[in-house]
Amino acid sequence: AKEELFRMPDLRITLLCKKLNTNRTYISGIINEEFGESFNGFINRYRVEYAKKLMKDNPACDYSLDYLASESGFGSASSFIRAFKQIEDITPGKFLKG
Repeated sequence: AKEELFRMPDLRITLLCKKLNTNRTYISGIINEEFGESFNGFINRYRVEYAKKLMKDNPACDYSLDYLASESGFGSASSFIRAFKQIEDITPGKFLKG
């Protein structure tokens, strides 16, 4: 089974460094160079993709924003909404309505 570290709300770059047995500068540099974003932006992109998958897999669902946020690894619904809107240019509610 693959580890979905991005789903941990308290994921920090230091934990990723330990898991990959490398240092912060190296990981940060790769994310910045390859993806053109910060560690948090990179992780939030994974979280938003996961939330979108949850919504697509259950189109008739009535998941709350709190549930989607927590399942995807966000610390709160407001941080989920903010990141979702920043990445997708729409709110999760509008995304759900299709």
